Amino acid sequence: MLSALVDRDPDMSVILEHWLPHSDNLQATRAQEHDWLNRTVAAARRLVPLT
Repeated sequence: MLSALVDRDPDMSVILEHWLPHSDNLQATRAQEHDWLNRTVAAARRLVPLT
């Protein structure tokens, strides 16, 4: 999949998804989601550098 992104159109959008475990604590869930999102975006940027 990553090799297919090497020759991507620079205007192409990418959707990153993650599925959080169920929690009754909205604040904790939001904090975890922000943490996961930051780590996912950082990993994606390392794997598919912006040109």
